[in-house]
Amino acid sequence: MKKFLFIFLLVFVALGCDKQKKHAKQMNGTWTIYSYTQITGVGFRTEFPAQGTITFEDLGNANLNYIENFSYNDGANWIPVNR
Repeated sequence: MKKFLFIFLLVFVALGCDKQKKHAKQMNGTWTIYSYTQITGVGFRTEFPAQGTITFEDLGNANLNYIENFSYNDGANWIPVNR
């Protein structure tokens, strides 16, 4: 009986944990952007100072909608990103 209960509990926990849904709920809300990193096709990374926000909306089923509203400084200009 104990073995059956342990197996049932193990299966229940394994099937009940959907990491994508969990992460979508954790990301839901407005986040402040302090830096912006561009990654090229060959893997080079360039980090820029940034200011603004990105807002995630949990649509359910581990799907997110997002709105980007920030600017980053490339050393000479502030470049807006609004999507």
